[in-house]
Amino acid sequence: MTVRADIKEEIIKRIDNISDEMLLELLDLAKNLEGKSRKDRILSFSGIWRDMDDELFDDFTKGLHERRDKDIRH
Repeated sequence: MTVRADIKEEIIKRIDNISDEMLLELLDLAKNLEGKSRKDRILSFSGIWRDMDDELFDDFTKGLHERRDKDIRH
């Protein structure tokens, strides 16, 4: 088993001993942690264009809205 699997198994075992009221708090905590993880991933992209050459940036952004409109994943 991996370390991650071991930790998950330990958490599940401990959850069985938690009261219903505490389970609700645990659920809120898990949601909060999950949200932070998502936010951290998004924020990891901040500043990536900071050092981009102006000409390259202009080429990259030209027609951006038109390309988005044509994107089939809409």
